[in-house]
Amino acid sequence: MKSLLPAALAALLMTPVYAQDATDFSGAYVGLSVNRTDSSSFDSASDIDASSNGAALTAGYLFDMGGVLLGGEISYRRNSYSGTERTTATAISGTATSTAFGLRLGYPVGRTMPYMAARIGRGTDDFGTGSLDFDTREFAIGAEYALTENVFTHLSFERVIFDYRDTDLNLRSNAVSLGINYRF
Repeated sequence: MKSLLPAALAALLMTPVYAQDATDFSGAYVGLSVNRTDSSSFDSASDIDASSNGAALTAGYLFDMGGVLLGGEISYRRNSYSGTERTTATAISGTATSTAFGLRLGYPVGRTMPYMAARIGRGTDDFGTGSLDFDTREFAIGAEYALTENVFTHLSFERVIFDYRDTDLNLRSNAVSLGINYRF
């Protein structure tokens, strides 16, 4: 009886978690999101502060690995930036576009799936001084919520590092992204 009581208590405590509607987050998906980004330079000769509004289109596939989801994704971003080069007090504005691919790891709990992602990519920007190419490293944490069986909304925080090629400019961006995904 003593060994049955802890097992029954554990089962009773775990029931609300498993009693929620179980959602299948695995499979192919496409998504659209909007974001707000704040950026600043680091380890650079230029001292830049900038902010942007943008959008991203994402596609990926998640595999069910026995309770954990693992998959790959590719994203295309376009952001409109404005800011200041503080050393010279010069206003800057322009558009940056990039494509990145990487891995995504999620853990579904009922209708919600917290996740982490890591991506690498390439892009270009035009801040009025000509086109500059950059490489990116992107890290994200977020959560998806199932609105229906196939439609999900998500909210994430992303850190993006821009390493500009052939220059000494490096930017660090923090982005908050809100979007919707459709799962096939």
